[in-house]
Amino acid sequence: MFKYEVAKRLENQPFLIPIFSDVHDISRRIREVDPTLFICFNTVHNRYEVHCLEHYPDTAAWIVSFRELDRRTILRARKNNVLARGDLIFREVDRRNATLKESMRRQRSNDLDALARETRSMFKPLAWEL
Repeated sequence: MFKYEVAKRLENQPFLIPIFSDVHDISRRIREVDPTLFICFNTVHNRYEVHCLEHYPDTAAWIVSFRELDRRTILRARKNNVLARGDLIFREVDRRNATLKESMRRQRSNDLDALARETRSMFKPLAWEL
């Protein structure tokens, strides 16, 4: 069924050859990361590309920046997989926001302290006159 869906999506792009088996079994392993991903060889540009059935109107996801399919392709697919990394991404955003909030709080406290010292030094001579 998957091969049929891929063939149907690529029917107007004869220069893309879907890869369903390779030496390191990357084409199967990449589907473990995301079942909508598949690998094609682009005969026009002479390179491998990762495509996704969920992308419309084109299926292109990203270009494999290496001459062969290997572990690095799977690592990049995992890195790009937002669904699997969603919780990690949200925790990272929350941590960054907390850091920014604390930084802004400290900066405001320092600004108020500096303003208070400046104001005190301006009014200090007047205090002796009263």
